[in-house]
Amino acid sequence: MNIQHVIRTFILFGFAALIAKLHLTGDLGKYINVKYSTISLIALAILSLLFVVQLTRIKKSSSREHPDHDCGPSCDHSDLHRWSIKGVLAYLLLLSPILSGFILPPKTLDASMAAKKGVLMQTAGSMPSPSFPDTQAVDPSFSEEEPSILYFDDLYTESLDRMLQQPTIVFNDFDYVEYADTISFHPYEFIGKEVEMTGFVYREEGMAFSQLVIARFIITHCIADAGVIGFLAEWEGADTVQEDSWVKVKGTIEVTQYGDYELPFIQVSEWEIVEPPADPYVYPKLN
Repeated sequence: MNIQHVIRTFILFGFAALIAKLHLTGDLGKYINVKYSTISLIALAILSLLFVVQLTRIKKSSSREHPDHDCGPSCDHSDLHRWSIKGVLAYLLLLSPILSGFILPPKTLDASMAAKKGVLMQTAGSMPSPSFPDTQAVDPSFSEEEPSILYFDDLYTESLDRMLQQPTIVFNDFDYVEYADTISFHPYEFIGKEVEMTGFVYREEGMAFSQLVIARFIITHCIADAGVIGFLAEWEGADTVQEDSWVKVKGTIEVTQYGDYELPFIQVSEWEIVEPPADPYVYPKLN
């Protein structure tokens, strides 16, 4: 039997089984944007087909290597002489993600990773989160007296009107990024507006005891491009909430000066500790 054919078959089966496992366990969203789940199913179908083809190759190679004759003691059908260091390294490289995918549980990104990546707090007039996941883009000339500088009539107009009509703006996972960007572009339109959102707690050096950030990781394509978006929140007793805890808050939007930036923040009136959601990430609406 050709050992290399067996290894190739195992690799194809391993990748197909790993994709199937991620779909069955619901862990696919911890690696890629769930918008691409259909593409992953197509990949699963192709890998399964290639696995079947490779099985037939094993059978054919076995028939060629063992024809109907008596094989004496000196008969050797081994393919070990065909191996090379490059070939072994290539197989190990392909096997490593399969083994790690089955052995190591997926790790959810948390506040420690947010500290490394940096948090994009929704600053007044900042660019949309999907385009700039790790930076703050703020026009220093922005002021309350000249809001038209950064108010683009054709940007988020539909979501702005829809949000202003809601008695309470509830940040669900589907609309989270759109709502955050809309408030970022039009902060003064939302002053006094009641909002409700859930996220994990993150703190930066220099924050007051009553301040923290309610944050979520945003995944545009895959976990490698994950960024963090969040809103500054303030209430008495915020210092008692541990970092990385998940909280659900309710309050009103205000605008404040934070460092060199003006940004919307949530003046919290109600809050509670909650369990992390099944899918802790949010995703931009891709066209």
